[in-house]
Amino acid sequence: MTQTTLTTHITTRQIKNNELQVNKHVATLNIKQDGLTCQNNYYPYKIIRDVSSRRITKDTFILYLHTDEGIISFLSDDNPHTFKETIHHYLNTKVT
Repeated sequence: MTQTTLTTHITTRQIKNNELQVNKHVATLNIKQDGLTCQNNYYPYKIIRDVSSRRITKDTFILYLHTDEGIISFLSDDNPHTFKETIHHYLNTKVT
């Protein structure tokens, strides 16, 4: 089974009027034939060296893209294991 999308998020916290406000910004990481997209960002397979993930809390996972430009991390409430395996498939079949 393949998974071609992963819902990711960034949570920001700030204090306004003496109250803590928590905002969760949601985006979708998409697997395409030639790379990954997320909002206005594009990560071609030719710059991705590896992908890994781990659980960081009971309900949150982190997906790491190891690229030529550094490590890019994405938070998700969903286990990214199947998504990660799909990326590995594309990385192992890419033409360099």
